[in-house]
Amino acid sequence: MLDRLEHLNAISETHMLQRRVSITLEAFIGISHYLRGVPGRKNLLWLSGSFPIGILPGGDPIDPFARAVDFSPELRKATNQLTLSQVAVYPVDIRGLMVSPNFGAADNRNYSGSSFEAERQKFSRQLAGEHAALDQIAESSGGRAFYDTNGLAQALQTATEDGSNYYTLSYSPTNTNFAGEMRKIHVRLTRKNYQLSYRRSYFADDDFTLTRRAANAPLERADSAMQRGAPTEHELVFSVHAEAISFPAPASPAQKQDLAQFPAFAKLRKWDSVKMQKFELNFSLLQKQLTYLIDSGGVRHGSLAFLYAAYDADSNLLYRSSAFADQTFLPEQSEQSRAGTYLAKQILDIPANSACLRIAVRDTMDGRIGSLEIPLPLRPD
Repeated sequence: MLDRLEHLNAISETHMLQRRVSITLEAFIGISHYLRGVPGRKNLLWLSGSFPIGILPGGDPIDPFARAVDFSPELRKATNQLTLSQVAVYPVDIRGLMVSPNFGAADNRNYSGSSFEAERQKFSRQLAGEHAALDQIAESSGGRAFYDTNGLAQALQTATEDGSNYYTLSYSPTNTNFAGEMRKIHVRLTRKNYQLSYRRSYFADDDFTLTRRAANAPLERADSAMQRGAPTEHELVFSVHAEAISFPAPASPAQKQDLAQFPAFAKLRKWDSVKMQKFELNFSLLQKQLTYLIDSGGVRHGSLAFLYAAYDADSNLLYRSSAFADQTFLPEQSEQSRAGTYLAKQILDIPANSACLRIAVRDTMDGRIGSLEIPLPLRPD
């Protein structure tokens, strides 16, 4: 009976650990997707209690191999995505300096000499595996892991400083067969006694893939800026006054067709409860922020994209839309294109149960973007 209980407990612990690891790696992939549109190297400080690379057999009296799990494939997938997005991870073990719980006052179990040593070795193997996982994530992405220290503030400061000082190196591969496979990178110094932190791999993509990725980068960045809770962008500074117009109204046939494209409404059969709220949005931004394309006749052309995303209270995407506004200035109006304030009014309909409205303004000429988030419903003015 006792063996059966220990067996069930081992299965439960393994399941919870697998779930925790899965959530963490999914978060890494999500972060990498969000940061992919941001150019240059990015540093990610990861505060963690523990993160095993796998579970060794043992601990289950009925089936010792029931707990054996290897997270290496999932870990490689996550680190590959971080590498692709140029994200260097700096893991910090917030548990500080760890000692075996067998030496703690809270452990009141009775040990024989062999059982005490077995427990101590089990703890050491587990801790070594967790540290190896942190080292692997840091090394693969070009970061550095911090553990076995109680100086957490110093570790965070060191990680921040380390991630702010780096060189950018480039080279031309002799292998010109660019088929998209992952290739390893190894950097050596002529002088010894130095520890290098750098990304350990890259994807050998062809020119077409690189060109397509470069073309999609501004769109990926705009998509990242529209995620609920994402950091606000400030390359374009703007203000917006939002005002709800009238009361929520039933969705029109055209609106139902638009909403059906989103998972929240894709399987909906009865639309009686779906209401739409109309908003008037008045934008204001300094004209001198905008970029213009000047044609052969000296005419200046500018264009802004207004992006919208509505989310419910559980951060589920309910609706997305965009609108564009173009500007044209004749040669004799060139001074006007750099002076004054640009004003724009937009009318927007979103589901009435929206809890958040994400707004971004993007200069389509150079890709600069500004964003903000408005909680709903609106407070009275």
